[in-house]
Amino acid sequence: DDNQKYVNVNAKGEYALSGSLFLDYRNKADFSDFCNIIYGHHMEKKSMFGEVEEFKEQDFFDSHRYGFLYSDGKERGLEFFAFLEDDAYSDVIYNPELEDPEAKEEFLSYIKEHAVCIADLLVASEDHVVLLSTCTPEGTNGRYILVGRMLEEVPENPFRDQE
Repeated sequence: DDNQKYVNVNAKGEYALSGSLFLDYRNKADFSDFCNIIYGHHMEKKSMFGEVEEFKEQDFFDSHRYGFLYSDGKERGLEFFAFLEDDAYSDVIYNPELEDPEAKEEFLSYIKEHAVCIADLLVASEDHVVLLSTCTPEGTNGRYILVGRMLEEVPENPFRDQE
């Protein structure tokens, strides 16, 4: 019903200070929306979204361009193209209900204009984007946001086997 439940509840529905990763309640569970927002806590030791902050460094961003998303028995690729620092109350970024092409283009323009790091990648209103959103340690409403374009196939990831 809202985005508060999983802030302090794990995937099993039990209380957990660390909460869990969760999709914005306004998004469709099949990731078919244009803008899909996944929230998670900024945790120590690189757990959950603790590593998202590292994408603000250009070298790290450039060398970690791909990821994958596993949901409902399907694995999809992610090609990261922007990293932003924004406010939790940004009506532009935190609006997964974008329908018309003009609003989608405005969203993409906002990302390009406000990105700390950005890749030279053509992203269009027909694509599906995923935002990985987590808190910044500096302020209550500050957010780190890693933005990726969803791919139907998972690109080869040279970092997957190094963990």
